[in-house]
Amino acid sequence: MSRILVVDDEFLLRVMLRDALEEAGHAVVLAENGRVAIDRAKTDRPDLILMDIMMPGLDGIDTCKAMKSDPTLGGIPVVL
Repeated sequence: MSRILVVDDEFLLRVMLRDALEEAGHAVVLAENGRVAIDRAKTDRPDLILMDIMMPGLDGIDTCKAMKSDPTLGGIPVVL
């Protein structure tokens, strides 16, 4: 079973993606913004990150850059 981190500022989109991915047999972790996503990625070590680009505060691109520059997170694939 793979663990997927879903990052989106829209609550309904997070929930819909979570439900679909869990139904497909994946474990899902949710984050509502970039800062929370970085923390969750460090603690939950996902196999894949699905992330919205446009989010308030730290957007998806800046969040991805921060993760890729971190040696502990840099190897995790990110889909924006």
